[in-house]
Amino acid sequence: MTINVSFNDEVIENAKSTAPSFKFSEFAQMAVRNEIDRRNKEVED
Repeated sequence: MTINVSFNDEVIENAKSTAPSFKFSEFAQMAVRNEIDRRNKEVED
């Protein structure tokens, strides 16, 4: 099963700057990290 999750830039920035005490679900954290990694790869290419 493939789950495609897309985030706009505001969501990405909010996720990166969120205080550590905020409890993201593990799935949300993973999805955000994957999206950040994907965007970083696009910038490098």
